[in-house]
Amino acid sequence: MPIKINKKLFMQKAKEKGLTQDQITKKLGASRSRMVTFLNSKHVTQIEFAKGICEILEIDINELITYKNDNNNNNNRIR
Repeated sequence: MPIKINKKLFMQKAKEKGLTQDQITKKLGASRSRMVTFLNSKHVTQIEFAKGICEILEIDINELITYKNDNNNNNNRIR
């Protein structure tokens, strides 16, 4: 299912918290390449990783990730 990662929100919230992308990655115990892959992803394959990011940035997962319903192309929330 195609998704969209809200990179702008990610960067805004990280900046508000005084965190770099690398610092968030380290807090998650992940590699830099995993973070880059996630931020450029078009498919939900790393939902637990996404949840970890949301906990650190104190945002709802539905703010970070939306998906497009193939039937009507409307953005929908993660359920």
